[in-house]
Amino acid sequence: MLGSSWSLASGRLKTLLEDYSLPTQQLNLLYPSSKQLSRLVSTYIDFCTEWVDCL
Repeated sequence: MLGSSWSLASGRLKTLLEDYSLPTQQLNLLYPSSKQLSRLVSTYIDFCTEWVDCL
């Protein structure tokens, strides 16, 4: 869980402007279509996927 999400869940932070939401952004990852991606590329893709899911 990201720091701000944890702080909201624990009550350390309060939500302001509940009716306001940020504009959505599109995130694109470009990587080789090889079946054997490097560990670095694979790890980065996993990180980005988890990060976006937390938003």
